[in-house]
Amino acid sequence: MPTIIFGILVGLLALTMLALGLVFLRYGTDLTLVIPWQRIIPLIFAGLGLVLIVAAISTWLASTKRARHDSKDQDIPEDQAAKDGQ
Repeated sequence: MPTIIFGILVGLLALTMLALGLVFLRYGTDLTLVIPWQRIIPLIFAGLGLVLIVAAISTWLASTKRARHDSKDQDIPEDQAAKDGQ
């Protein structure tokens, strides 16, 4: 699952760079005067970092929930249950 998420994020980044390249071809150097790239690029990386953190936390929560669910479904042998007082 993390590999798929990473692949999607890289694909989105590639599409964004392609779109920016096409816009640059259309408007040329005038675009660099209009858009404050010194502010936009750090915001893009901050957003990407936030998405990666949210993906990591959701993956961690899903694996924790899965592990808890799997441990509940484990059958306890009868002799072990008798020893434990269950």
